[in-house]
Amino acid sequence: MVRIKKNRKIGATSKEAMARAVRLTIEENHSLRQAGEICGIKFQTLARYVKKARNDPGGNIIMEPNYANRQVFSEDDEIMLAEYIITCSKMAYGLTTEGVKKLAYQFAAANNRKVPDSWKANKTAGSEWLRSFRKRRGNLSIRQPEQCSLSRLTSFNEFNVKQFYVNLKSILEKTDKLKDPSRIFNLDETSTTTVQRPRKVVAQKRGKTNQSLHKR
Repeated sequence: MVRIKKNRKIGATSKEAMARAVRLTIEENHSLRQAGEICGIKFQTLARYVKKARNDPGGNIIMEPNYANRQVFSEDDEIMLAEYIITCSKMAYGLTTEGVKKLAYQFAAANNRKVPDSWKANKTAGSEWLRSFRKRRGNLSIRQPEQCSLSRLTSFNEFNVKQFYVNLKSILEKTDKLKDPSRIFNLDETSTTTVQRPRKVVAQKRGKTNQSLHKR
């Protein structure tokens, strides 16, 4: 079944407007609907804050939602996770979405973070967490890595490339027949490959397409 994304407006009410609506209800005896219409707030939402204010009259009630209290990781934790994921992709060991979710659970368990029961049962984070995590970070996307063998990845460096052209020049100078360009054939384009098609990985946005050696 295709997942239908619904646009939700969360946290659109300012704390000043909420505080005014609570005062209208408690101090000026307006009904929840009346105060909500004046301040542009749904009466169901206003009812929660009025209840908090009545139960704790002298308390310092926060008149805005605190979404961070339901997050598993802090801002610093998520920055560390994102940096680790990006580093893995740059080292040609990109993590798939399943790999990232397992990593998140292991990271939470190692640091004694409070996690949902579903995480404990499945030993992995949820798909909704991953979707929200990518949205919060903003620099992660799911990308298709290039197919690359280990030997090509490790051998393609400045020294080896220079050495290749030095050897090529030496062979061309020693063999008169190879001085004719028509005698040079390209035998690299074959239909047989030893490199498997990699799965999509989580990597940095707008960067070079990352290579992958392993399937996670």
